[in-house]
Amino acid sequence: MVVVQSSLQVGEYHDCAAVGSMASLQPGSSIMHLKTLKGVTVSRFSTTEENTIRAKNGTFYVYIAGVGSVVDGKMVSGQFFDNIRGKLWLEARMQEDVFAFLKQQSDLGKKVPYTDVGVQQLVQVMNTRLNNAITVGFLASFKITPILVADVPLTDRLDRYLPDIPFTATLQSAVQTLTIRGYVSV
Repeated sequence: MVVVQSSLQVGEYHDCAAVGSMASLQPGSSIMHLKTLKGVTVSRFSTTEENTIRAKNGTFYVYIAGVGSVVDGKMVSGQFFDNIRGKLWLEARMQEDVFAFLKQQSDLGKKVPYTDVGVQQLVQVMNTRLNNAITVGFLASFKITPILVADVPLTDRLDRYLPDIPFTATLQSAVQTLTIRGYVSV
């Protein structure tokens, strides 16, 4: 993430303040747009400079209605900071959940069988995490498409490797800007 600052603010760390404004929040619960940053000076840009920053997927910190506010919250890739953070959070938690399940089974003297029933046990672990991602506000919906053991190559089964349990998900996203249309008449 690049939070553009004016040359008068050298030594201030807008990027760090921006990340810090989100660090303690549950991924999926908030967005960067309109956050007030602590410990940094508000920049002043011309409209042309703001448009140039936006065209390069930059984020900037300016006064809006007299309050310091982050504008956009995009990363250089064009993706929003909160979406990238949420994806990384989901990936890490999913890995932890699956590992914890496999470890728990091993510690109990059990195994996850290489059968369709075993795949369904792993799907349930995934289902729990993906439902949690909906609860915290990161995902809106998801669908898991489990593989059938009969469709797994023999070499993978001999190596005890399950190649894929794919899922698709829709981000909950957030409203950042809007248009309100009103008609007043006498």
